[in-house]
Amino acid sequence: MFMLTGLFAMTPAWAADQASSNEQNESVLEEVIVTARKREESLQEFAGAITALSGDMFADNVINHMQDLRNMVPNLYLDEDLGGASTVKIFIRGIGIDNPAVSFDSPVGIYVDGVFIARSIGALSDLYDIERVEFLRGPQGTLYGRNNSAGALRVITNKPVLDQVEAGATVGYGTEGQVNVKGFWNVPLAEDSIGLRVSLQSVNNDGFMTELNSGKKHKKDDRITGRAALRFVPNDIWEINLRADFTTDDGSGSLASSKVPRFNLDDDIYTVDSNREPRGSMDLWGTSLDIFRTGNSIDFSSITAYRSLENSALEGDADGAPLPMLEGVTQTLDEFQFSEEAFFTSSSEIGGLGLDWTAGIFYLHEETEVEQQFDIFTFAGRPPGDTQFFDQDIDAFAGYGEADLAISDRLTLTGGLRYTDETKDVVVNSYSPDGSFNFHYADSYSVSKWTWKTGIDYVVSDDFFVYATAGTGFRSGGIGINPSAKTVDGPDGITSDVFKPEEALSYEAGFKSTLLDGGLTFNANVFYVDYTSLQLAVAGTGGITVDTPDATVYGLEAELSAVLTDGLTLNANLGTQSDDIKKSDLQLKNTPDWQGRIGLVYTTALAGERGGITISGDVSYTDDYFASTGNAIFVEAYPTFNAMARWDSPAGRWGVSVSGKNLSDEYYPIHGFFIVPNLLDSEFPNYPRRWLAELHFYY
Repeated sequence: MFMLTGLFAMTPAWAADQASSNEQNESVLEEVIVTARKREESLQEFAGAITALSGDMFADNVINHMQDLRNMVPNLYLDEDLGGASTVKIFIRGIGIDNPAVSFDSPVGIYVDGVFIARSIGALSDLYDIERVEFLRGPQGTLYGRNNSAGALRVITNKPVLDQVEAGATVGYGTEGQVNVKGFWNVPLAEDSIGLRVSLQSVNNDGFMTELNSGKKHKKDDRITGRAALRFVPNDIWEINLRADFTTDDGSGSLASSKVPRFNLDDDIYTVDSNREPRGSMDLWGTSLDIFRTGNSIDFSSITAYRSLENSALEGDADGAPLPMLEGVTQTLDEFQFSEEAFFTSSSEIGGLGLDWTAGIFYLHEETEVEQQFDIFTFAGRPPGDTQFFDQDIDAFAGYGEADLAISDRLTLTGGLRYTDETKDVVVNSYSPDGSFNFHYADSYSVSKWTWKTGIDYVVSDDFFVYATAGTGFRSGGIGINPSAKTVDGPDGITSDVFKPEEALSYEAGFKSTLLDGGLTFNANVFYVDYTSLQLAVAGTGGITVDTPDATVYGLEAELSAVLTDGLTLNANLGTQSDDIKKSDLQLKNTPDWQGRIGLVYTTALAGERGGITISGDVSYTDDYFASTGNAIFVEAYPTFNAMARWDSPAGRWGVSVSGKNLSDEYYPIHGFFIVPNLLDSEFPNYPRRWLAELHFYY
């Protein structure tokens, strides 16, 4: 989306907010507390690869959307997918979601306040009124389970404050008529026991791409999101949180722009000569009930959630040319999910040894109904695609446990185990373009998996510790139906595609250090992951199939944060990746050999009680990579530059800011098709240079 990132936007995992009040030592980085293992602990004591970002930092540096996380996490690729402006495409350590079709699941689990988000459609969300974001890199096979073979992205929203009224609002204007309006209101309903918090955000612009025939603008935002939370704390033992959220999105993602000279006469990647105009809408809402009980030695948590998604999309001309070739997909999707997770946590001793453990159960039921027509590969006399009614039901159950045993004050052993049992039932009814019945297909897919984790960490000193872990994770398999299936194809007249789970075996070792009396943190890790049966969607003139090769990926990840002088902070990260697809010369898509970011933020008070200013800037660099499974689309290395300047009033009640993203106006494709040279050759562009001016108000 258009959201402009202030460069202070990234703080590496262990490097949270800089100390900003007069009561804090400005030469010391503030400690970050995370809940990645379902219990509170210092991020600098977490034995694993994790990046944590503060919600206060988001507000101060114009980080409004999940896409703004891309350069803040080592080895992360995150952008919009072909399914639309709110559909997430996310890759890390070589694998990710390769197709938004409901047959596929993301290997990066996305959680909002502990609630698992099953579909990639609608998951590319705004980040407003957020307490913290945590990104766990590598398989999370025990505490999180299925569809976490690459990592887990956890979004934690702000809880209602029980002892004071809070309110804030921001109004912004920017490139292409960008208008952002957002606000929140927090009020105690009963002091110290009941609180209500409500937030709302509207994001709109005129669009960054132009369809030449109609003159209409596309690649635009038209979205409203809202959230409400009611918190009840009757005593020191119980806490209950009731939450609800909604999103309505009538915007559109990137259009395909042809790379063929005769179809792109003005040589502008942001103009399109198309014969099919995309349109669509998405409505998403959800509710959850969290119950927490603090015991003498064992704590209990329960998270019950229901979510519903309705998405209607007419995808545009995927070839970007005025010819009936790759005409896209017409699809309506109705999905709901119910989930329940209950777990216990404890810190105790056994035989004089410290023991921290977590154990719980998880259940998910999801029902999805899809009506779709694939008007792709309709050239050369091929008839229009069939209309398919695709119904999929999922039931997944898991039981898990993980424990840390402190052998001594310095040495800790970790072990974890999870059992998952899952069933997918699929029913497909297909109709020919003339309305006649084509075929009926029904099948069921079941899998039972054990996943595990083991680890060891050793505290070398108060400011330095090392760790090593090994573990497994998996992404669920599934059943896909070839969109070009006809009654004359395959056994029983049907072309189906049943693919088994994608599995990951990971080894990781690293260290975490806090130096210069808390003024510098430097964390690094190396990793090696062996993937089995990767789920790679491959498009060709015969339809879409699933390729399942084996592969290995290894590399290094590092994050640094330092207070250089009073008010000046440096943040940096680096990720490297080397991949090898077995029995193939191809490379994994969206997996550059290296990428990194360096950012500076400077904050100071103005003389004479004239308020304070914050100036920030960053540069990110991404090495060459391929943007397609078959390596047909090559993306050359590119830098991106961002900057932000802000003034706040002396009392901090209001302020103004100006920010810019992609200031060097770098172009790189986020999707593409290259199937028939000089005919089916198109790319979907990223966002160009943008700016945003905002007014901020606080109470």
